Amino acid sequence: MTVMTDLNAIVTTASSKTAMSALAIDVNALVSLAKQHVAELKVVMSQIISVYPSSGGDSANHAALVSVLAELA
Repeated sequence: MTVMTDLNAIVTTASSKTAMSALAIDVNALVSLAKQHVAELKVVMSQIISVYPSSGGDSANHAALVSVLAELA
């Protein structure tokens, strides 16, 4: 699973909306905001990966960056 897949799988129920509403929180708005931040982070990670060295001593870090990007898909 990826972060975006997990966020897309969230289906707010009447009870969750009621509980969050009692605290003046719009759960759907927060999930939408999280999705927006994930999309923005994907762009940032792609930009970092595009310029980060991928060979020698930097290869492990580059691989980790690519892995993070994959988890955001």
